[in-house]
Amino acid sequence: MHEARGVGLHRAAAAGVRVVESLRAARSDAASFRLAELTDDLRELLTVCHQLRAGLGDVAAALGTARREYDDLGSLRLSGLFAEPVLTTSGYAGASTYLCDDERRLWTLSSVRPGGIAEARGGANAAVTLGEVRLSHRDAGRAGVVVVGAKASASGRLSGSVKVRAVRAAGRLWTDEPLAGLWREPLAAQLARYDAALVQPAQVRPAGRDLLFLRGVLDVGPQGLTIVTADAATVAVEAAFADPALPTVQNLRQLARAAVGHEALLIGRIAGTRTVHGLALSADWLPERLGGHVDLSVDALDRSDLPGQADFEAPEAAPVATVVAPPALHLLRLRVERAVSGGRAAVRTPSATDAARLSVAQLSAGAAVLTALHEAAAGRTRDVLGRLDPLDEFHLARAWLAAAVYDDAVGRHLAVAGWLRP
Repeated sequence: MHEARGVGLHRAAAAGVRVVESLRAARSDAASFRLAELTDDLRELLTVCHQLRAGLGDVAAALGTARREYDDLGSLRLSGLFAEPVLTTSGYAGASTYLCDDERRLWTLSSVRPGGIAEARGGANAAVTLGEVRLSHRDAGRAGVVVVGAKASASGRLSGSVKVRAVRAAGRLWTDEPLAGLWREPLAAQLARYDAALVQPAQVRPAGRDLLFLRGVLDVGPQGLTIVTADAATVAVEAAFADPALPTVQNLRQLARAAVGHEALLIGRIAGTRTVHGLALSADWLPERLGGHVDLSVDALDRSDLPGQADFEAPEAAPVATVVAPPALHLLRLRVERAVSGGRAAVRTPSATDAARLSVAQLSAGAAVLTALHEAAAGRTRDVLGRLDPLDEFHLARAWLAAAVYDDAVGRHLAVAGWLRP
């Protein structure tokens, strides 16, 4: 990794570091290890190497940058949207605040440090600084800030540099412009933005790429709270944090008991097909003390804050959608992950049944890349002295990469299609 950085392969080096960290976590049986994350990081590493080797795509993007660079943005008028706790499996915790400028671009202010649930619970009250303005995350999610000489990374993280000048301004409600425009954007456009961001390097994906801005009527489904949007799509609202130390689960239960049938604006993070993690909610029946909206993992709702159930009948054409991915697609993902965890031997034995099921599911390209992966794993050649051909490893890596990229692309496409399906 050090050699890669030394020759300017910063994106490859970053992906390589993540792969090594995952391998160490797997070797030590750490609870933070996720085979899916290791698989995705390895796909990222090999994709970058293949792009650079073959001269494909944007070479500058494939090379990456040495460190996070903050670009000059000039003057911004920012309005707080919401705050949320941060709690990672790698041992970091804190809080993050999302803000919106007059062009409806999203930006973040974060304060994260090593810690656990206690730091996540108290993170919303921790101070965050932007120029001369010093606010808690809870307050920043409702306040306005005028910034001169603003700086931010490619991912939208604002810099708190001493060179930045800022002054506090009046906050805006979600129903005020320009914030109201976030909820006018069609769902299809929001999902297209999310899908486009996923193909970018993780370090430069824009802030809020996985957020959906939903307007509708609250209801209750088999799994709990839902929101029925104007296009008769029922979206399940799940808890972003299950730990009882945070108010998330209790807030959703309160809403399901005493707010059904009432209109609301919701910000949710995509968590599956027509499923979001509820992050913040606004409604005209919320008390003034909440400043226009409730941050579902920060603020605790009281029974007196809720309006009580209203008469409401959900449209018949509004079932919660099920995942539309063909059942056969998981066979490809299984083989891709098995190759990562077990190497060549784990995918050496071909499975004509798996390839046939992919073909029947109209995933003929998936069947082809799976067959090629099996053949590359089983095909070992030797030279005249009986030594294994080192090119065999290259052929296996290329076949695995083709299968992993195909699986990722199809999975993303089907995820978006599942949201838009009537």
